[in-house]
Amino acid sequence: MLKNILRTAESSVRWFFLVVVTLFLVEELIRVLWYVGGEWGFVQLLIDGAGLHKLGEFMIIVPFLLFVHQSAVWDVARTQEYVRKIRWIIWCGGSLNLIAAFDLFGRVDWAWWTILLIALASFLPVVLERWARMRAKWCGRILLTILMALFLFHYALSYMFTGFFIAPLAASHPSPADSKAQRWQQDLRYLATELPRLHLNAYHTIDQGRFEQEVDRLHDAIPSLDLNETEVGLQKLVAMIGDGHTQWDWRPSGVASKLPLELYWLRDSLFVTGAGGVCKDALGARVISIGSLRTEEAYEAICSLIPHESDGWWLEKSVRLLVQPRKLLGSGVVGGYGSVRFTFETSDGDTIECDFSDHVSSRWSALDRLPTHPPLYRTRSDTEYWSKYFKETRALYLKCNWFGSPVSFPYYSDEFWQMVEDSLAQFVIVDLRDNGGGNTMCFTGFFESILKHDNINRKNHLYVLVNRGSFSAATDLAVLMRCETNALLVGEEMGGSPNTYGEVRTFKLPNCGVRVSYSVKYFEIWPDSLPPFGIDILIKASSEQYFAGQDPVLDSVLQLTKRDLGRD
Repeated sequence: MLKNILRTAESSVRWFFLVVVTLFLVEELIRVLWYVGGEWGFVQLLIDGAGLHKLGEFMIIVPFLLFVHQSAVWDVARTQEYVRKIRWIIWCGGSLNLIAAFDLFGRVDWAWWTILLIALASFLPVVLERWARMRAKWCGRILLTILMALFLFHYALSYMFTGFFIAPLAASHPSPADSKAQRWQQDLRYLATELPRLHLNAYHTIDQGRFEQEVDRLHDAIPSLDLNETEVGLQKLVAMIGDGHTQWDWRPSGVASKLPLELYWLRDSLFVTGAGGVCKDALGARVISIGSLRTEEAYEAICSLIPHESDGWWLEKSVRLLVQPRKLLGSGVVGGYGSVRFTFETSDGDTIECDFSDHVSSRWSALDRLPTHPPLYRTRSDTEYWSKYFKETRALYLKCNWFGSPVSFPYYSDEFWQMVEDSLAQFVIVDLRDNGGGNTMCFTGFFESILKHDNINRKNHLYVLVNRGSFSAATDLAVLMRCETNALLVGEEMGGSPNTYGEVRTFKLPNCGVRVSYSVKYFEIWPDSLPPFGIDILIKASSEQYFAGQDPVLDSVLQLTKRDLGRD
């Protein structure tokens, strides 16, 4: 009796997997074919890599699932006959994925799945025939388990990267044009077509007519532009979207594309916080000019390459571009090839001029940096989150450097709130400075715990520290706490805006290979019914405070907690 029940249960599980996966694959196949046909027409439907990939995937996986199910009830002869019939279908599916790979690689993030399917189609018929002859049912079940794990992993990653498993798709890349200028023009037209089509709302900031006018102007100018000017022109177009998540790939192409400098905007000006090579003496100095432009003029020129999410975002991103010679040349900050000149003023009032070759190599690990003893919030930047208890003010401090794991941070959040209760803390300080974001699911439990602790969720007992490096998910948490709790925001303007576009996807330009990111979701956290969003206590560090390793933001909050300790 029990044996029959177990056998029936096993058969039901096999049928369940077979039906669910088959229906999922059919739905994906229909949706992708419908999408491709609707976007680019019936002819493209016959040759598009995404459609061929989905059809080939169906032809490989479904016959295999049927084999695993039926091999448990068929005899050896019947199972072997089935394998001989399906092997041509599986090989055909592998061939379709081989063809699809040529189109999909460089176009989408999930093209690696085609390679796995090609490999699977190559050896699967032979293995299945051997297993049918040996009646090794357990081998098929092990392979089924592995395949299902890879299948689910693939679609989980695809959903994270695309938001729609497969669609929306960037268009197929055109065949490369003959001349270099024409290939750049191809990239421009591809960008101008795909970015507005894929972005949730590309024209939320800029007028469509102006955008298209800039595209036409750049298209006509490309034959007379050099490499840097062309690349900067494309980057400016992306920046015009005005969304901090929609951007040109920020990463410089090689170590030779950065100067041995680290810069930082402070309350009184732009300063050198890291220096090496010929400019070591400029460490701690103020930047007076870059090329022929004053610092403020260079900043204004370089900000045209940065989407205006906020003024804080411009401060955060500009210091990276101001040390890239190619960006300086392309944006007109530096007038010609050969060298890049920076002029500095030391704290003693002396002037230093440094000429960098435009192909200088930067070894960042060799830079001298200030301050020598950084403030607390910058001491453990390689750790996702950590905490510290200030016994004298009974304040528990939580530093979040990024939101990476939706599993580990919620677990740590429970520990943190247990520490709040065990230590009888009266204040909680959440430090989101230099937190570039991550997974918004990480902080859901943490936020709910705030609402459960009435002794913390009250005026002057809950603080959130922010700066220009607080972006994306970090901005979302800060705004959510400001909106839904009694938290006070302390610091400087954040990199992200209170309501913003996010959920980043990417596509690749066909010739230069640069990736462009775009947003597919809008996050509205701060409703229009509320007063304009702002920082409650605005504090910007001066150069004197910064180089002394002081933290005026945290120091001010600790002073407030000391003042309010025991008041209630």
